[in-house]
Amino acid sequence: MVLLSMSWGQPTYEFEIISLPYMETPLRMNSMGTEIVGTNFGGQAVYWSDSTGTIVHGTGELWGISENGRIFSELANSEDNWEAALIDSGNIHFLGNIEGGGTCDAFYSHGLNISRDGSTGVGMGWVNCGTSAFYWTDSSGMVELGQYEGSSTKAQAVSGDGNVIGGWAQTDNRSSCLWDRDGNITFLGSLQDGNNYGEVQTISNDGSVIAGFCAGSAGNNVEGYIWTQDSGMVGLGVPDNFAATNVSRVFDVSENHVVVGEYLNESPIFYKACISNDQTGGEFVNLRSYLLEIGMSEIEQWDLVKALCISDDGNTIAGYGKNPSNNWTGWVIRISVEQNHGDVNGDGDIDIADVLMVVTYLLGEELTDQQLVIADLDMNLLVDIFDLLALVEIVIP
Repeated sequence: MVLLSMSWGQPTYEFEIISLPYMETPLRMNSMGTEIVGTNFGGQAVYWSDSTGTIVHGTGELWGISENGRIFSELANSEDNWEAALIDSGNIHFLGNIEGGGTCDAFYSHGLNISRDGSTGVGMGWVNCGTSAFYWTDSSGMVELGQYEGSSTKAQAVSGDGNVIGGWAQTDNRSSCLWDRDGNITFLGSLQDGNNYGEVQTISNDGSVIAGFCAGSAGNNVEGYIWTQDSGMVGLGVPDNFAATNVSRVFDVSENHVVVGEYLNESPIFYKACISNDQTGGEFVNLRSYLLEIGMSEIEQWDLVKALCISDDGNTIAGYGKNPSNNWTGWVIRISVEQNHGDVNGDGDIDIADVLMVVTYLLGEELTDQQLVIADLDMNLLVDIFDLLALVEIVIP
């Protein structure tokens, strides 16, 4: 909850940034950010964790990791064609292709993400040098979601239980879309009238929050977005830049709606990492500048080019850029916070006003989730009379 806590009280932050050895491009992480999968500039499929360090799984890219450690990927098979593969307990299982599919150049099929529960992988297969989205489960194997009116589709995002699948379908552009397990497709539109370009990049665990990028709102060529059923598509803007065109993209979003991605800083291809959260007003800002502003001096000599994935709590972010020695590397940033427990109203002081807020809560009024965390002085996940008594002892020692 660190990135939400800034609105309440005066938390103390601790920061860490580390390089990922032999993984220049971290693509996904598990919910806690302790395991990361991706690839490197040598074209190797790479896994990393604190406990194991770097493990290479051959040629290819690792695109998703579940809570039970299953990895969905695209790896070079025995014929040197890239094929969707599941890595489970260190064992590689090649998954074949959609029915009627075949190779196109060196491509056969691609595993591009996996649900948090490990039940459902998603990706695309090749048929007649076009692509068709699929999902995969242990029981069903590979199930084709189908092309759209004879044109290519790609599945690259999936909800935590595997029931909501996202990606793009080729219309007159690549267009952001969702599928259910029956192959029914829903298009999300874009932020620009007359231009339906877009891609779904990530889906929340419960399937309610969709994020990606699309044709942007006024003045923005491409813009990162968040989509929900209630709010529809909301653009995240583009940070100030020196490029000829305004471009931003979402790559991942945490469960508390911290969004990370990239924006074009200088034409033609010089990008910078960006972040959006409550403190930025729901708009993308430069990630490095944001971290420096909240006190992360450790980032001063780093160049953060892309922020590609984020933990569920928003406290761990991974991406790639240049370290202080000007070498390209994957990086992981970890942020921890010590909450100012007791400062329920967030004014920087613990006083009778905070006591009154807890009293009114116990009498039936509501507190926000963050206020409940700060009011829970005994940290037992419950705000009750014992927390009130502890707070009174602080205010009236």
